[in-house]
Amino acid sequence: MKWISLKDKLPNEKEHGNKVLLYRAEVMPSQKAMEISIFNTHMIKHCDKETTYWMELPKPPKVFKNGDIVVWGGSKSCIGIIKDSKNDEFVSGGISYVIDDITHNSLSPLYLRFATEEEIEMLGDNHILLLE
Repeated sequence: MKWISLKDKLPNEKEHGNKVLLYRAEVMPSQKAMEISIFNTHMIKHCDKETTYWMELPKPPKVFKNGDIVVWGGSKSCIGIIKDSKNDEFVSGGISYVIDDITHNSLSPLYLRFATEEEIEMLGDNHILLLE
């Protein structure tokens, strides 16, 4: 993603969503807190085209919840059902997930994805299925 000058292109809701990240290059000291903000796409036309830049918001992070069927792509890869999550300062995003309490108990979301229909079928009635 890169900053786009309003001089070059206005965002539109259909293509860029209803909110964008906005950067104002020149703000008064009392407005410094508004230098970078999330802004309604349809309102950006009122901003100064010479000093305003925008970019699409990044996609939100994957959020898994208890009961989701996922594929773990790290060490001892598996298909399993998330049974818990916990705060974990050692993983990206600060939350790790638990499929079982012994071998798959601190899973980083970076190596998790939602299971496909075929993988869910493979899991069957099991709570976990090792893939290696």
